[in-house]
Amino acid sequence: MSVVHLEDRDEYDAVLEKHKDDNVVLFFKFGASRCGPCKRIEPDYEAFSSRLNPGNKHTNDVNYLSAEFYHLDIDEESLMELMSEDLNLKLVPHFFVVRNKEVLETLQTSQKDVLTVFIQKHLRRGRGHP
Repeated sequence: MSVVHLEDRDEYDAVLEKHKDDNVVLFFKFGASRCGPCKRIEPDYEAFSSRLNPGNKHTNDVNYLSAEFYHLDIDEESLMELMSEDLNLKLVPHFFVVRNKEVLETLQTSQKDVLTVFIQKHLRRGRGHP
């Protein structure tokens, strides 16, 4: 699966509802088309999504949870409101991880190594994951 670009708040809400109790880890990236750091980190974020495609060895590894990756462009007004008002996030690129409709953690970074640790931490079974 590649990164899915959500167009508005309704699409975001539909993803949360679809996965409200299935333990799929949902990664979201807030960014903007005019943001240089957002553009620099995008290939790394895409790479994680690609490595977790069905049939890939990581997908079938019992040490990893199922995951989906999404991008939210804050140039869309309803997504800007979600970011700034509902989630109280201030800068982009900003990542957050959700499982069963609960925001587990947020991270503001454009550094590949920091993003790698963040994603791997939430994909590993254990530490409270079933």
